[in-house]
Amino acid sequence: MTAKKGLGKFITLRIILVVAIFVVSLFLFVGIADEIVLEKESGFDTAVSNVVNTIDSPGATSFFQTITFFGSSYFLLPAYCVLVLYFLLRRKWKMAIDIAIIGGSSAAILRILKSIFQR
Repeated sequence: MTAKKGLGKFITLRIILVVAIFVVSLFLFVGIADEIVLEKESGFDTAVSNVVNTIDSPGATSFFQTITFFGSSYFLLPAYCVLVLYFLLRRKWKMAIDIAIIGGSSAAILRILKSIFQR
């Protein structure tokens, strides 16, 4: 009886929502990966290239390079470290651990996916 009570306390609406969003995102990713990469469909790439080519300019390139930087590990890993340190200094251990796990796992997943898809 204690195990059920503990498990019920652990499974919250937040966890159910996060798992549901993850599963939906995973299915979308698998569908896109199957169509674009595995079946060599280029319709999506062509459509995106056509849109990007219409706004191609030095200013747009600079803007998108800046946006890309904020999504790169050169920015995110130090940002995660600063956040972890901040929460450790505030003695919010759970938040610090959550951010460390999210940061480390997202960097690992990004590296793995880039090597698999070579994009």
